[in-house]
Amino acid sequence: MKRMLAFILFLLFVQVFIPQVSKARLGGAGVGFLNLGGGSRGIALGGAYSAPAEGLEAIYWNPAGLAYMERTSVSFTHGQLYADLKNENVAFAMPLGGGVLGFSGYALLSGKIEKTTIEDQDGTGEFYTANDFAGGISYARMMTDKFAFGLTVKLIDANIDKCSAIAWAFDIGGTYNTGFRNLRLGFVIRNFGPDTHYEGENLQYLENEYLKATYRSDPFPLPMSFQMGFAYDVINSKDNKITALVDLVHPIDQDETIAGGIEYWLRDTYALRVGYSEENNRGLRGGVGVKLSLGTIKTNIDYSYEFHQYLDGIQRFTIEFTY
Repeated sequence: MKRMLAFILFLLFVQVFIPQVSKARLGGAGVGFLNLGGGSRGIALGGAYSAPAEGLEAIYWNPAGLAYMERTSVSFTHGQLYADLKNENVAFAMPLGGGVLGFSGYALLSGKIEKTTIEDQDGTGEFYTANDFAGGISYARMMTDKFAFGLTVKLIDANIDKCSAIAWAFDIGGTYNTGFRNLRLGFVIRNFGPDTHYEGENLQYLENEYLKATYRSDPFPLPMSFQMGFAYDVINSKDNKITALVDLVHPIDQDETIAGGIEYWLRDTYALRVGYSEENNRGLRGGVGVKLSLGTIKTNIDYSYEFHQYLDGIQRFTIEFTY
């Protein structure tokens, strides 16, 4: 009971603290690719994944969920975004030292973009890229039989042409299983870190033939967010399981939104998912999943489709191996 009370008090503290930080930084955060999420399951559920995250995909949403892993897993996700952008994720985790150690990688790849000028609006024949990368190290463990805690430390490298912004950040989260119909509570703070700015060759120029100068890039905040929610098993029988999920999402530079989702499992083998969120002008999402056994190796295959209010939809494919 004391641990449950401490957990609730912490959530209340963060809910008060985060809005105060956000008010000081309204106006737009940078390196927005970190808001894309990772994997396919959490996306299909509307991003309402702070509480039910209990496997490798938790590394993207709430690192505390890694603590429930009992075997080593590796996963790969390919996302096809609008404007030919690609979103790639890779994750690996294994039980270690009474907890679970994990590694993750994120990439948003633009491909080649042709440069244009006022004089050459159809293209100059020169090309550049705008690729963003991040890598993380996570550790999670069960603090009690019901409460899990996790932490991720990230290194971020955002690039555009010959300029880059280097930053670090961390995610911190927890989950609590009440024991009633598998009701789980979760919270996570993501992308908490100092402001960063761009540096590089394209910000340098010659003041005159003797003096080299550099434009100074204004610092910008990372896309920090606080998320808390619950997952509740409406039905949990041998052949059918239906879980309802709801999350409150508070980004640093947007209004609060509510995300929700429903997941249905048939015989713990086939999954159907649907979710909704208005964050970043998104909307309805959905997906499917299947579990396969290949000897001692278990394979999960997941697909998600994400509608967007103004841009083309986003498709993601994930394959995960557990051994």
